[in-house]
Amino acid sequence: MSVDRGKPALAVAQQAAPPHPGSVLREHVLAASGFSIARASRELGVTRQALHRLLSATASVTPEMAIRLGRFCGTGAFYWLNLQQEFDLAHAKHVLGAGLDHIPTHPGLADKLNRRTDTLQTSATLNEGQRMPAAQREYLRGEVGGQIAAHAAVLGQVAEGVIVADATGRITFVNDAAARIHGTVRLDVLPDAYSETFHLLTEDGRPYPPADLPLTRAVLCGETVTEARWRIRRPDGSEVLAQGSTRPLLTAEGKQVGAVLTLRDETARYAAEQALRASEERFRGVFDQQFQFMAVLSPEGVTLEINELPLRITGLTREQVIGRLFWDTPFWADIPAVRQAWPGRLAEAARTEGPVLSEDLYQAAGGEICTADAAVTAVRGADRAVRFFVIQAIDTTARKQTEAALRESEARLRLATEAVGLGIWDVDLEGEEGIGTPRIFEIYGLPAPPDGRALRTVFVSLMHPDSLAAIAAEHERTLREGGTFGLTHRIRRASDHAERWVEVHGRHFQQAGRRRFLAVLTDVTERKAAEERQALLAREVDHRAKNVLAVVQAMLRLTPRNDAAAYARAVEGRVRALAQAQTLLAEDRWSGVDMRALVQGELAIFIVGQRAELDGLPVKVPAGAAQPIAMALHELAMNAVKHGALSVPEGRVSVSWTLVPASGTLRLRWAEADGPAVAGPPGRRGFGMRVLEGTVRRQLGGTISLGWEAAGLVCEAELPLVGRPGAVVGADSYQPEL
Repeated sequence: MSVDRGKPALAVAQQAAPPHPGSVLREHVLAASGFSIARASRELGVTRQALHRLLSATASVTPEMAIRLGRFCGTGAFYWLNLQQEFDLAHAKHVLGAGLDHIPTHPGLADKLNRRTDTLQTSATLNEGQRMPAAQREYLRGEVGGQIAAHAAVLGQVAEGVIVADATGRITFVNDAAARIHGTVRLDVLPDAYSETFHLLTEDGRPYPPADLPLTRAVLCGETVTEARWRIRRPDGSEVLAQGSTRPLLTAEGKQVGAVLTLRDETARYAAEQALRASEERFRGVFDQQFQFMAVLSPEGVTLEINELPLRITGLTREQVIGRLFWDTPFWADIPAVRQAWPGRLAEAARTEGPVLSEDLYQAAGGEICTADAAVTAVRGADRAVRFFVIQAIDTTARKQTEAALRESEARLRLATEAVGLGIWDVDLEGEEGIGTPRIFEIYGLPAPPDGRALRTVFVSLMHPDSLAAIAAEHERTLREGGTFGLTHRIRRASDHAERWVEVHGRHFQQAGRRRFLAVLTDVTERKAAEERQALLAREVDHRAKNVLAVVQAMLRLTPRNDAAAYARAVEGRVRALAQAQTLLAEDRWSGVDMRALVQGELAIFIVGQRAELDGLPVKVPAGAAQPIAMALHELAMNAVKHGALSVPEGRVSVSWTLVPASGTLRLRWAEADGPAVAGPPGRRGFGMRVLEGTVRRQLGGTISLGWEAAGLVCEAELPLVGRPGAVVGADSYQPEL
């Protein structure tokens, strides 16, 4: 609200001579409304020159311009169009006073003013059903009344309210619009009763002090008050927000003869402004509270708006960003590549329906370079032209760092699992696919897909039929009871159909409402084989120990005891032979013993120098046959030492062997030479010969023949190294013939 104290209301604007009477009337009406030429041109949206042309009648007033002028000055469009006509000076003087003394005479003015006066006098009402009050009719006959009378019919039709007061401040005229705004027509109201009579309130709802009312100030103080606001409480209880201007009415000589108030109902506009302001506040609140970067750019790329988040992160102020080209803002001060990319992105967005996506870098407040995912979208008008661009971005620095750490962790986990031969299998039990590491596919003999995805039915088809029931039972158990899935089962590898053992440890869990199974698998085929070998070895050791004890027990029982020294030597030698065989078996983990090593071990204690010749290809003697063969060789060597070739220094022994692959039979030949002359078989079989024959025949299930040739003993034996009907290799009891 502005105040212009004491400004003459009817000062005539100087125009080029001779002035057109219509232009003088226009300027008088404009001045009476309380507006200057400058403000009128600004409010009407025209230049001063254009307004001067309209006022001076050098340009026609169109109906559209007449409506704008009429609303602006509180008069009707009809009035302004009439001012285009020529007027009679005499009647102009009569109506408007001495201020028009220098206006040239124009014929026709009298008729027009007479017609307008007649129209006013024949107007029966101000409002529907209300007769014109007598005071108003009386006032219209006065000096100011004459002016109002000339224009009352027009003023009654204008959109803005008009209230006129006389020199005492008494309200003498209220047009229809003002009556509607106040909800009543009251005349003869003096200034001190304005507020109470019309229930006038300040904008914040307090009673308006009468002395401060705009019309009171115009009447009593000669002030011009513009764009004041106040509230009016109507008789029906509703309230109206009014906005208006007032100024004193002066004669050409400067005498104040009253005041005029023009007002309009601003309730709807104020409500719209408040709603718009609230909407803007909500928008700003939502806009600034967004968890992502948001900006609005002009079609040229100038930053029009930006929310608080990016400013807070980067430490920038709004002034450093708003009004600048988006790519010239400090977000990318040290990142030229990103700065150079933005114009192209806007151009692409202008050509594209939908957002243009990008991965960006930006500079944070501490100078560190951060990452963000951005989208720019062109917003178009009805003509499809770009009105503005919207940019949305979300900081991905933490996510990128987490992803990098996760990738590094996954790489370490992959290396660790691959280093120990583990495979990881993650399967959707309600879907068809699973995801596995390369080791999983290697275990199952399948080609590894690049993304690690495969149908789980492929893996199920490779499980051994004998293991399916156990696998299903373990799944049911863990689903029912919880805990860890743990099972070792067989599979048939796809690549070579070989049976393999896999050990599975896993757990069922829920993810996004779906059942999943995550497991770690290990190929334990070699371990299972080792365990089986270990178990077999344990059984073999137990078997051999029992057998050795049985043999020792038999030797102790059957060796002749008539000579204690001989008895001790015989027992010691036989136990040594068993121990030697036991040592060889233990060195090869009870899987068997080499035939040459077995022969050499048994003859070493009897032969010094090159007195034994060994001839035979490598043959693996099973663990069950090693000890009996060792005992047989020991008895042959003992006999040679006592009675045969090894009893004399020049005697020699030849031992040879061959393997018959078809039958798995070992053919062993013992031949002595250069020993004492042999006349033939001995007259009595000694204990050693009985042990030899019992070992070969009963323990090994073989055959033996002894030849007593002149050169020395020749022993040939066939020893089955694998079982045959009626023969048990490595029997648990040793009972030679007596």
